[in-house]
Amino acid sequence: MNAIVKTDMSTVKQADLEYVFCIMPDKIYFDITIEQAVRKGVPVNGQHWVVRSDTDTPLHRAVGDKFNTVSHVERFRGIQDVLVDNMSAEDLQGVTTKFETARHGEWALMDCIFPQVTKKVTTSKHQTEIAMRSVAWSGIAGSCSNNVLFGAIDFFCTNGMVTGEYDKIRRKNTTNFTLNGLLLEIVESKDAFYTFADRMQAWADKEVKIIDVESTIDSMFSVKSKQDMMKGLYLDEVDKRGSNVWSLYSAFTRYSSHDEVGHLRDTGKDTKAVNMWKREDDVSKWVSSNEFLALAA
Repeated sequence: MNAIVKTDMSTVKQADLEYVFCIMPDKIYFDITIEQAVRKGVPVNGQHWVVRSDTDTPLHRAVGDKFNTVSHVERFRGIQDVLVDNMSAEDLQGVTTKFETARHGEWALMDCIFPQVTKKVTTSKHQTEIAMRSVAWSGIAGSCSNNVLFGAIDFFCTNGMVTGEYDKIRRKNTTNFTLNGLLLEIVESKDAFYTFADRMQAWADKEVKIIDVESTIDSMFSVKSKQDMMKGLYLDEVDKRGSNVWSLYSAFTRYSSHDEVGHLRDTGKDTKAVNMWKREDDVSKWVSSNEFLALAA
């Protein structure tokens, strides 16, 4: 005989979010407390630790007396809640969600792809479809701010794409930090994707000479090995997509999406997820640089 389970509205809401975005894995699903820092058995005045409640393990990064933060679960559920409330049921079909952690769970990332929210990007040689993507990451003990960035996934080559620094929503874990303040800014996420897609099409329409792209790469990167790598990646993209700004951007996103490109160094210190995301974050800075914007103008 099945037991009768009483369900309140908050439980229903969580079930809806889990249906759309999947159940959060154990590596994300833990509460936190903020406790007095202790070193060699002695309390440290003015310093606290963020402590994982599931293991009672301090995340060893000292924070101030008035440090304000929330757990990964609370932050990510809040973002999911805003997305569900501002997108149609059709848009939310087939969403895939990936979680990454590093630094013993202090840092975490949620990467959501919406395969029903798409747009085509067309060049003279090639057409691909991109889908809306939402990426959120933060360090609950202050190793980084609370960030949300909207972008896309290229179905042709599975490259993740993010836009420039100017499209990033960032809030620090300060005394005045509130989750609601962060969430209010992501209400128009779908519109942000279509703005992003229009920008990608403009880059696809902007044909450029290979020599000008190589000159741009030389001015953007000071290390010759990186210059040569980016030029090689760009020429690979030109074969598929033609010589345009979109191909240069695709070269960047290939580097940021695949750890075998550029020989990601394995430090063995639980930092791979951070280092791979840093590549994507670097791309968002590169496409906001004066050199890239001049080429795309």
